Amino acid sequence: MGALAAALAVALSLGVASGDSPPARGLLGRVAPLEGPLLLQVPVLLLVTAAHELGHLLAARAAGVAVTAWRIGPLLALRSARGWRLRLVRSLAPGGHVQTGAVTGAGGLRARHAAVMAGGPAAHLALAALATGLAVPAGAPALWLTAGTLWLSFAADLLPLAGPGGAWTDGRWLLAWLRSPGRAAQRLATGVLLAELARGRRPREWDERWVTLAAAGHRQPADGTHATGCALAYAWALDRGDVDAAARFITRAFSARSRLSSRSRTAMAAETAFFVARYRRDARLAARLMEVDRAGLGRAREADRERAGAAIHLAAGRPAEALAACDRALRALDREGGRPQGRSPFGRELVLAMSEEARAALDGGSSPARAAVI
Repeated sequence: MGALAAALAVALSLGVASGDSPPARGLLGRVAPLEGPLLLQVPVLLLVTAAHELGHLLAARAAGVAVTAWRIGPLLALRSARGWRLRLVRSLAPGGHVQTGAVTGAGGLRARHAAVMAGGPAAHLALAALATGLAVPAGAPALWLTAGTLWLSFAADLLPLAGPGGAWTDGRWLLAWLRSPGRAAQRLATGVLLAELARGRRPREWDERWVTLAAAGHRQPADGTHATGCALAYAWALDRGDVDAAARFITRAFSARSRLSSRSRTAMAAETAFFVARYRRDARLAARLMEVDRAGLGRAREADRERAGAAIHLAAGRPAEALAACDRALRALDREGGRPQGRSPFGRELVLAMSEEARAALDGGSSPARAAVI
């Protein structure tokens, strides 16, 4: 399908360059000779992107690797419990992306994911060779330009670089699997858990194998992706009621907050403050943690800020203020409409538990026992 589309694009380029098609001459008659072939490279890039991502999809199917999401330009497809959902994203880039999920059957993760990453460049290489094979006998400048575009984009994809937002090229993935398989596995697992979050699965439902890989490595996270993996492992452990494991994970993630974006650093401070106040009953330390990035606190989710504030008030013996903060957190969750989908049920449960404890304290009764608190 992708190869047919690319062949159609290069055939169109050939027809325009040779001037054999009257409609083509009329359409581009007012365009400079060089601008016409250059403009045709935009659909060529979109079509080769589709073929490239199709190569990834076919390789994933052959390797027994599930695909949870894919993107071509502004079109994003996400797999959920109800099937595939399509939506448009704010992206004008002609690039694409395939998000892999669980590995089925026996076999090594390293070889399978490397095969998936090689599937895209293989399809790209085939199209570049096809365009060159058509350009040699035809000698059409537009077709040679198309072939050059395909070869350049193929070479760029194999460069071991990180693109916008830190995304790795296929070449970077292949090099990582060859030289640093542990880091590649950790990064892959983090991406899988983020995709699970976007699909609406709450943390305790995640596969423990992916959680273990996402948080694997040195105690001090090596980069922002590793810190994110530790934060995801924290959510998984806390949702399962394993407070000690959650403490270890959130400590590691917080120690690498400088490697995160400013928004993520603020969210990390609010989450750590919540944990310290709620599960360690240290309101003073939690308040200091909230002051770590006071200037950027407004960038954090309102529900997270209010949840952390409620935990601090409750730990400090201020049930009325805690109850008010819980109410604000619940209203913020309602306004968000379930984002992020996987965390909302869990986050709501945490707030409701604090609200119940605050009401009990205001009514003069003893605080309900919390098995998770030690």
